[in-house]
Amino acid sequence: MNLPIPDPSRADILSIMSQVNRASRFAFLPIALYVLFSCGTTAPAPTPPASLPESPPHVVETPPSPPAEAPVIVEAEPSLRIGNPRASAVDLASVIIRFTAIAVNPASRERTLGSVDYELFVQDVSVARGSTATRTAIPAGEQTEIELELPLSVRELEKTTDIADCGPEATWRVELRARWTSAYEEAQETAASAGGRFPVIREPTFSIVAIKMKRAELINTRLKVELRVNNPNAFPVGFESMSYELFGEGRSWSDGVAEQLVVVAPGGAASAELSMTMNFIDMNRALLDQFIRLEEVRYRLKGEIVVGTGLEFLPEFRMKFDKSGTSAVTE
Repeated sequence: MNLPIPDPSRADILSIMSQVNRASRFAFLPIALYVLFSCGTTAPAPTPPASLPESPPHVVETPPSPPAEAPVIVEAEPSLRIGNPRASAVDLASVIIRFTAIAVNPASRERTLGSVDYELFVQDVSVARGSTATRTAIPAGEQTEIELELPLSVRELEKTTDIADCGPEATWRVELRARWTSAYEEAQETAASAGGRFPVIREPTFSIVAIKMKRAELINTRLKVELRVNNPNAFPVGFESMSYELFGEGRSWSDGVAEQLVVVAPGGAASAELSMTMNFIDMNRALLDQFIRLEEVRYRLKGEIVVGTGLEFLPEFRMKFDKSGTSAVTE
């Protein structure tokens, strides 16, 4: 059931408002006080905590960069080699070793070649040494050649080496050493060696076996001188020609030149006959009687033989001879 709410009178309303005003006055007091003190008074700013004085910043100094170096050029090394090494004979007693020393500078700058030292060995025995008295500037990328000839005496080699008993060939070797200098690098040394063989040539020997009277005429007598030839070499030799003079009992019997006498095999022996004519006019009576009686006579045969070898090293050589002895005169 709804009860009717009476309308408030004016007096009631005023009374209620008055009571509210008194209560409100005390209710807003704290707020008013807060506003008063917060707005009317400025609170001091808090004191910041004490701080140590700041140290200056640490600066790391970087040393200046060194100037850029020029790039290092590594040059190709010089070289030394031996070209066309060979041995040749002048005669039976002399040998020459020939070769070319080739010095090469492959660098992009000039180098100087000092003297070239050499040492020659025969049968592994040092037989010659020396130096070229040269100092040569070699431009970049070029080379120089030095021709060398080293003469040898076979007779001296027989004293200092075993060449006399070494067999058909002797060994030889040459060693070179050269020093290089330049303005842009340390001194350098180069070396080279080369060698080969050369034939050892020995003189053939011969002896007179007999003197034969082939035919006697009124004035002249034809003779045959029988020879025995020995060849100590490892290749055949031939008596290409023989110039001679024959003496009997101290007097000249005959002279002349004989061609193509004999060819002797390697290490072998062969016989040869030397034909000649003796003139009785040049013979004294005693020798003539001795010759006619076919008795022994003292002879002397001297001259020169051209010996052929067939070798490029020494195609031929001359051999002098002077032989004497006693021989029977036979028919």
